Amino acid sequence: MKSSFLISLCLAFLCSCQEPPVEEYAVIPQPADIVYTPGFVKLKSQPVVAYPSELVNEAQLLQSYLSSGFSVEAVLKEGGGKADITLLLDPTVLPDKKEGYVLDATSGKIVIKANSPAGILNGVQTLRQVIKEKDGKLMVQKATVADYPAFSWRAFMLDEGRYFKGKEVVKQLLDEMADLKMNVFHWHLTNDQGWRIEIKKYPKLTEIGAFRDSSEINHFGSDVYDGKRHGGFYTQEDLMRHLQSAGFDVTQATVSRDIKELRLVKMLSGNGKYKYSTGKEPTRPTPPKFDSLFADAIESIEPAMNMIAVKCMPGMAQAICVALEAMYLSGIVGTLAGDDTIFILCKDIVAANETTVQLKNIMRG
Repeated sequence: MKSSFLISLCLAFLCSCQEPPVEEYAVIPQPADIVYTPGFVKLKSQPVVAYPSELVNEAQLLQSYLSSGFSVEAVLKEGGGKADITLLLDPTVLPDKKEGYVLDATSGKIVIKANSPAGILNGVQTLRQVIKEKDGKLMVQKATVADYPAFSWRAFMLDEGRYFKGKEVVKQLLDEMADLKMNVFHWHLTNDQGWRIEIKKYPKLTEIGAFRDSSEINHFGSDVYDGKRHGGFYTQEDLMRHLQSAGFDVTQATVSRDIKELRLVKMLSGNGKYKYSTGKEPTRPTPPKFDSLFADAIESIEPAMNMIAVKCMPGMAQAICVALEAMYLSGIVGTLAGDDTIFILCKDIVAANETTVQLKNIMRG
């Protein structure tokens, strides 16, 4: 009896000495390496997030995640110092692993370190998934995560050529891709079933090609149609805003941007086709904007008999052509533009030479 009591006492003592069980992370995709430590990091209702200036976007993203997902209002603090969550760029962290990161939640604080902003972003996504509610409080199981992508190309393709989804669906999809650390969005926007990109020079691509009267249902080749009109497209401004919101510094370095800056308008001509025009006959000298456009975009102007060859920066020939037509130069009969070259047809050799001089003077300002 006495020996049984002693055995039970020893077992109780041994059990009390055992470390409490850890709650393993459920993270998608599964991190490359996780080392758990007993205990939890408690998340404050207003945690301080410290970050260097290079990581302001990642810090703001983390702040929005904590607010929308956990009702936690984080306070951002640029620079070092005491903080509950620290984002840190360190070139020595997994230096041979692109987009790799280390998430350290062992000391009562949380530190995400990486050799690039992309790695920090991946660490932020992991942190989002490991915050759990326990006994009415938000906590993170103590652990050290060392993680990096197994594949550099982690893509998703959205086919809107066949079926248009719209901006809100695309935004939601991009957010979900970020959650899963995917880094390539393949946006399929043109097919025989639909054309989804506005091309201002060819408006009928979207006026006609972006819509259909009915869609085949059940399965391919069923020859059964729903009788519902379907379609839609993205303007160039839509695409630009999508890129800018994703952190890309973009402008419409095409005819569209220049048309807007030159204040040209699309008008229906007598033959039923669209053309760009200033909307009024020219009664004043060449606008300063034209001077700037010519100086920035034209590389050379060379006459050849009654023609002129104009070499431009790639992608700028259409914009130059629109400007030329708006200037109503008397010697020009017509123009033909490609991507970086314009051919100008003049009335005769004299007109070609005179127009060449005019254009070079405009180019020089």
